[in-house]
Amino acid sequence: MILQTFSWYIILTLLGWISFPISFLVFSNLRDRGYGLSRVLGLLFWGYIFWLSTSLGISRNNLTGIAFAGVLLLLISAKIVQQRGFSPFRVWYQENRGQVWVMEGLFAFAFFLMALIRAANPEALGTEKPMELAFINAILHSESFPPHDPWLSGYAISYYYFGYILVAMLAKFSATNGSIAFNLGICMIFALSAISAYSLLSNLLSARFRKLYLWRPLLAPLMALCVGNIEGFLEVLHASGIFWQLRNGQWVSPFWKWIDLVELTNPPQIPFTSSPTRWYWWWRASRVIQDYDLMGGLREVIDEFPAFSYILADLHPHVLAMPFAFLAMAIALNLFLQTPAETTHQPNHPILKTGFGFALHYPLSLPLGKSLVIALILGGLAFLNTWDFPIYVALCALAYSIWRWRALSQIADVKPSASNTILKVFKEFVFFGIWVGFWGAIFYLPFYIGFSSQAGGILPNLIYPSRGAQLWVMFAPLWIPLFAWVSFSLLQSKAQIKLGFRISIALFLALWVLSIAFGILISAIPHLNDLFLGSIAAANMKSWLLVGIQRRLLYSGGWLTLIFLLTAVVSLLLRYLDRTSNSIHHPDNIAGEHASAFVLLLSIAAVLLVLTPDFFFLRDQFGWRINTVFKFYYQAWLLWSIAAAYAIAVFPTLPSKTWRTIFISLSSLGIGLGLVYTIQATITKTNSFHPPDGWTLDSSAYYQLQAYDEMQAIKWLSEQPLGVVAEAVSPTGGSYTQYGRVATFSGQPAVLGWIGHESQWRGGTSEMGSRQTDISLLYCSPDWFEALAIIQKYAIKYIFISDLERNTYTRGSENCPTGINEAKFLHNLIPIYQQGNTIIYLSP
Repeated sequence: MILQTFSWYIILTLLGWISFPISFLVFSNLRDRGYGLSRVLGLLFWGYIFWLSTSLGISRNNLTGIAFAGVLLLLISAKIVQQRGFSPFRVWYQENRGQVWVMEGLFAFAFFLMALIRAANPEALGTEKPMELAFINAILHSESFPPHDPWLSGYAISYYYFGYILVAMLAKFSATNGSIAFNLGICMIFALSAISAYSLLSNLLSARFRKLYLWRPLLAPLMALCVGNIEGFLEVLHASGIFWQLRNGQWVSPFWKWIDLVELTNPPQIPFTSSPTRWYWWWRASRVIQDYDLMGGLREVIDEFPAFSYILADLHPHVLAMPFAFLAMAIALNLFLQTPAETTHQPNHPILKTGFGFALHYPLSLPLGKSLVIALILGGLAFLNTWDFPIYVALCALAYSIWRWRALSQIADVKPSASNTILKVFKEFVFFGIWVGFWGAIFYLPFYIGFSSQAGGILPNLIYPSRGAQLWVMFAPLWIPLFAWVSFSLLQSKAQIKLGFRISIALFLALWVLSIAFGILISAIPHLNDLFLGSIAAANMKSWLLVGIQRRLLYSGGWLTLIFLLTAVVSLLLRYLDRTSNSIHHPDNIAGEHASAFVLLLSIAAVLLVLTPDFFFLRDQFGWRINTVFKFYYQAWLLWSIAAAYAIAVFPTLPSKTWRTIFISLSSLGIGLGLVYTIQATITKTNSFHPPDGWTLDSSAYYQLQAYDEMQAIKWLSEQPLGVVAEAVSPTGGSYTQYGRVATFSGQPAVLGWIGHESQWRGGTSEMGSRQTDISLLYCSPDWFEALAIIQKYAIKYIFISDLERNTYTRGSENCPTGINEAKFLHNLIPIYQQGNTIIYLSP
């Protein structure tokens, strides 16, 4: 495993060097020319070429196909170097040598640190980890793309699986098995995110101060990946008995009742301790937002953040997409920092004339090739984590439109009005979004063809406003420096606060009115009304309308906080736009303000991401905003983490020593409060770095200890030709259980695995049909011909029988009254593997 760990590090490092000429060309407006992003960009392009060529049948899912894609990437970089020569790269390196080695050191430190943490608790057990390991192993064993679904034989994966392609690609290229690749994938994503965040902040500071900072950009990976929310600090207070009082023989606490975090409203264990000891206490930090329906029932809401993700080590799409989200932010920054002179194409320039009297017009003021590269990069986000695609297309569109506004302002002879500013920005925003969104989808069309989703439209959120106290628990470490910075900036500038406030209030009221109107409209449609009322436990429209207004006013802390922040950043951004239009003949006067304006842009996007789920959510099988909050708040954390890191980095440059001291002290307090969770949770999760089963990166090692004979059989099966395997199916659905373990560890497709997850991925159960019943009949029926019909129906090649099958299909059970019947297999099939209680039959 040590060899595989170093091989992954070396491959990723070489990939960054090979891809740097491409980054150098793409990120022409950034000081580091994308060096810190080159690994991420190279991985995206390498993976894209490999996936597309394999999907189109040009290559196969094997080492040759991966090498083919790598050679094409190398040739692209070589062509760029040939055209530009070595001189620009040599000059750049001489000017940035110190930062190059800081970034290299950061990547190595982050990668091997996470490898150490993962080796102390490597198991792919619980939450979505078995699903993720199943995807990796299925991709490793698929002969072509799209890869087969490990838990639904005969079908391809119906999920955004590009991140798993990238992990499996590196695993196959480095001869790493899937169980180890699972943990090395976590290490890779963590290290790529760290160096990407560093690069982003470094370029912002270089644009702001026209000088190179080596150490301050380390604030970005600290705030984005290491700092947690302050729930961990509250856990320490709770375990210590703080704010609890003994009254009439009972422990009571108005504070813990007010803050209302599940489990923390209960009295702490006696005796009090200085650290939390409750089982799985660290999980609560990802569930601090509390929603209650009209009957008082708690609706679970996920508000995960990166530090939690890496401690949990769930290789889910939102984690896999993280470095690519920073890459998208860098694309937006590169667009934003363009000079007006870079307007090389006029909008509506015809790029394709047809023979039918009309022409296809190119709507952007960017070189066509550049816009398509941007579309390719942003389009990958939909394949990685679909939710992220529209978010970062919108961010890049906004950055592009403001750049266009700057360009137009310097061409114009008169100062445009505020209304004209908004109209022009909106027009450019729409053009960019449509163009990039369209081509981003076209580039990944093979993915969309086979993709289905549980998403079922948009529903209004009328009774679940996020409380201010819980939002501060969630975001305090980021908000403290950000609020300090924007407040100070407002005091020091002549920002248009009134206009910013009017825009913020108008947006809030518009969202509120639209959500109510949408709710009333739904109430007029009977089948939708029943679904909607059931999701909030409401009897009728009057009940949700009155309670919704009451809650919105009662829980005003959340939206008031967001309106204040939105007012501040919008006002400052308007001031920037105004100064831009007033500096037509002296653009260098505001050159240093571009970085701060971009940070304001990130903050606006984050505010909108947190504000939107207070009024609307994407309908899925859960029926409430559990996933919308999860996906939106997660991206808000990434955006605000860069903004907060920037704010902290500029504090030492403030002219007033008093303000410098106050702001740095407040920021240090916020960081300290956030690190309490990360440190305490890491110690708990790793058993103080004393792993009970020894140090390993093998995520399946735990199962080897639990069921040695069974795991040996699964390992043997993983080396056999691809074929459908029959294994036990949970009578209750099987999600978050050991069911589906044969497919998960072997990579062979099972007839059926986790039913609940398959239903989520496909938006229903129609594809599963009668598989659950059929597998029960296969194991339980004494009739060989009935079993044979099922074998032929699903083209089953391997029948797996071990303790789980015998325990699931026991005599007298509802799903198998007669108990498992092995005699028919023994008399009619070949037992090709047997060890202990585990046996595998080969079907004809």
